[in-house]
Amino acid sequence: MIFALRGSPRDTRSGMESTPSSVVIGRARHSETELPYELVLRDGELRANFADRECAATWLSESWEELVSPSEVRGIWVHYKGASYTVYGVARAEEGGLIVYTSSDDRVWLRPAEMWEEHVTVGRYSGPRFRRQAAEA
Repeated sequence: MIFALRGSPRDTRSGMESTPSSVVIGRARHSETELPYELVLRDGELRANFADRECAATWLSESWEELVSPSEVRGIWVHYKGASYTVYGVARAEEGGLIVYTSSDDRVWLRPAEMWEEHVTVGRYSGPRFRRQAAEA
């Protein structure tokens, strides 16, 4: 698996919702179910927790880069249908690793790492679901 789960905050100072050991740094929707999740830094680890309340908007903290350790998956990835996505990292969830990414309309999404990495065959195309276009510096 190329997407390792990792994450330790470099700086946990934030004015966002938090408890002594956690801070909410974003909200996202699952790409398959569209269920809402909160992205939380807890004890140095990025986690995706199902949100028990509906969230109309998705967002990532402007301090994401200060709070979340750099990820080897961060960068621009292209879906086999042609759309480009910006990947920010991998969050741990009950169901395993979830890729945190944004679409061209700036909505924040989560997709299971296994699905991100899988090989697909659709019509004449046979290859990876996503391929890296560029890594961020």
